[in-house]
Amino acid sequence: MTSRKHMRAAQPAPWKDTEFDGEVAKAYREKAGLNQTELGLAVGVSASTVSRIEAGKVSPSYHDIEVLTAVLAKRLGKPGLHLGRKEPAGSPPELSCDTPQAIIAATYEVDGSYWLLGNELMNLRVHRLLAQSNAFPMGRELDRAKALLHKLCAATCYDRLEALGHYENAIRFARRCGDRELLQDIYGRGALVMAQSEEQECRAAALPWAEKAEKDFRELGYTAARLCARFALAQYFAYRNEKESAKNWVKAGKDIFPRVPPAGLIVSDGDMPEWRMHLTIVRVYSSWGDPDAEASVEIARAALPVDAGRAATQLDMLHGLILIRRGDRRRGLDRAGEALWRLPVAKRSATLHVVSEQINRAAGRRTIDMW
Repeated sequence: MTSRKHMRAAQPAPWKDTEFDGEVAKAYREKAGLNQTELGLAVGVSASTVSRIEAGKVSPSYHDIEVLTAVLAKRLGKPGLHLGRKEPAGSPPELSCDTPQAIIAATYEVDGSYWLLGNELMNLRVHRLLAQSNAFPMGRELDRAKALLHKLCAATCYDRLEALGHYENAIRFARRCGDRELLQDIYGRGALVMAQSEEQECRAAALPWAEKAEKDFRELGYTAARLCARFALAQYFAYRNEKESAKNWVKAGKDIFPRVPPAGLIVSDGDMPEWRMHLTIVRVYSSWGDPDAEASVEIARAALPVDAGRAATQLDMLHGLILIRRGDRRRGLDRAGEALWRLPVAKRSATLHVVSEQINRAAGRRTIDMW
């Protein structure tokens, strides 16, 4: 089995002051109800590698321990789970964040690692940086970094109400640093994420945020944030079953897409390439199983990049949701379940969590399990 890019194969290596214990990891794995094959699939290594790690025949890298810890902690519902995170001898040290400049540099570094690290590790690292940034007095650049960090926290939160709080903090810091492009970006992307939530409080925030991103930053022209805002409005009206309004905002979004310049945004999760636009349209149509949805699924599938594994999973799950809402529950559940099973747990996102809950609700029973 080929390892994911961000998982290095476990190798014999000298450790200093290590607290990692393979037997402890094995005990937590068994408590989580996973066999070695399932844990290997979740973290992207073979079952034999898991076996050798647990038996103490190889020493996992510092990075590997973080991934194993994140997966087991989520499965067990224990955020403070500890398998040992001290660095192996000879490994490059983590960036020291003992100055505001280091926090700022680390923020841009961790943002660029979003798709490489996966949801769990990303959330862990961003929260660390936020905690470290609180030790310094505020300044324009640090405020900007904290706005970005809160936006990334929101993007990796499974709890959408918690994500709402992070977006509100991101807006506050973006206002303080006076960066209107960043502020519009947070309004637009935040509106889209909140509009796709099942929480009424989140959807209530989506409407004013989308309207701000659409109307209050006209001097910035046609931006990815404004595009996100239009699709947020489409999603908002789709959930209210106002189908014509939803379709009109989908059309409005598609109309300005060619005018939006190539994404130059600092936060990677805020862009809107063509494949994501089509995926978002499918998400809107999945709200009621629109007859046009099948054609939209095929357009989105053709636009997906080869390496968009998580997006492909989301598309297949949304297709399953559409089938369920059109009355074909068995085929819809099979499509969604198979798609989620193929994606390692560590690569599953907050968005997939929301979609899985929508599928369970539409099917009338809990069938799709994220973990």
